[in-house]
Amino acid sequence: MESESREPMPAFKDISLCLFAEDNAFRKQIVKVAQSSHFDNCIIFCILISSTALVFESPVNDPDSLGVQIMAKLDYFTTVIFTIEAMIKIIATGFLFNGPKSYMLLSTNVLDFIIVVPSVLSLIFDAQLDIFKIIRMIRLMRPLRFIGRNDNLKESLKAILQSLPSIGSLLAIVMFVMFIAAIFAV
Repeated sequence: MESESREPMPAFKDISLCLFAEDNAFRKQIVKVAQSSHFDNCIIFCILISSTALVFESPVNDPDSLGVQIMAKLDYFTTVIFTIEAMIKIIATGFLFNGPKSYMLLSTNVLDFIIVVPSVLSLIFDAQLDIFKIIRMIRLMRPLRFIGRNDNLKESLKAILQSLPSIGSLLAIVMFVMFIAAIFAV
């Protein structure tokens, strides 16, 4: 028996969100925007702004102060920008079933999606609910998006992660020496 060599093809492989074919004029413009270096630089700038704003947030700040109100507006602005970025990339590449370059098949996009969805949910619903206060902590992962966009940072992070076992062994030796020193000091 001969086996047929069939390439598995999803029904909407070349159609993003079941609406935009590859030759669709709107999708072509969105692809141009998504591939633009200006778009990428704008997103990196927003990541830096968002990360800087996270540094200044504190639960002990007066909620009625001008600084807290500015931070809330800045959070709203960056969340809207990141949501627009996600929508542009989803329209350009398709969400999941548009081949190997689909939005949810790239790890950096999955991280973006994991950060954007809770941020949008906290804006839609009352952010004062305890569950959304916990979910908003996912925003702390926003600086990781910068690593996904910079190849040098990716390589540095890989090197750090590969050196962790050696650092762990060294830490165990140091802790053992400190333990012995503590015993003799008593």
